Amino acid sequence: MSDIENNYCSYEFSFENEELLQYLMSTLPEKYRIPVIMKEIDNFTFEDISSILNKPEGTIKTLVFRGKNQLKENLSKIIGGENEKY
Repeated sequence: MSDIENNYCSYEFSFENEELLQYLMSTLPEKYRIPVIMKEIDNFTFEDISSILNKPEGTIKTLVFRGKNQLKENLSKIIGGENEKY
């Protein structure tokens, strides 16, 4: 049985990956960074984030979606060698 069939994904986390994540998060504007961190790292629900930040739940979903898309774009630039800063 493969890892996918077992619903298991192995991922080696290293200091380099943590450093990259920190860099990528620092590239996000605060309006995206805070909701993304709350949702993806702190595991808050959209409802909880909405209540804490005093914004409609739909707005929070949009901010998280846009923030994650921006992270993907920034990672693609790094992988493609377009961003020499990292």
